Amino acid sequence: MLNYLSKEHQTSVALFANPREAAELASEIRTHINWENSGLEVLYFPEDPPADIDAARRADRISERLAVLSALLEERRRIILTTPEALLGPCLKHKVFLAQRVRLAAGDALPF
Repeated sequence: MLNYLSKEHQTSVALFANPREAAELASEIRTHINWENSGLEVLYFPEDPPADIDAARRADRISERLAVLSALLEERRRIILTTPEALLGPCLKHKVFLAQRVRLAAGDALPF
């Protein structure tokens, strides 16, 4: 499967019932892909965090979701591992996301 995905110019989605299993498999696939140097990007798209979750974990999960959405704006070969709940969770509209996106590199300054 990974060999096929690494040759195609597309985004593929693998759905899992358990978010922990999806995250663990994404990590394992990333390790394998790095050995092969195939150029396939492996992303884990977490579920929208519940309101009662710890603030730091909530911020981390929101950041992970935004990082995946940002990566989808670029043409690359990739596989996204996620759950149906994550796919159906709330996301910014495409135009709003593009308008509010900020790209920073090391050494950049952003006034706020």
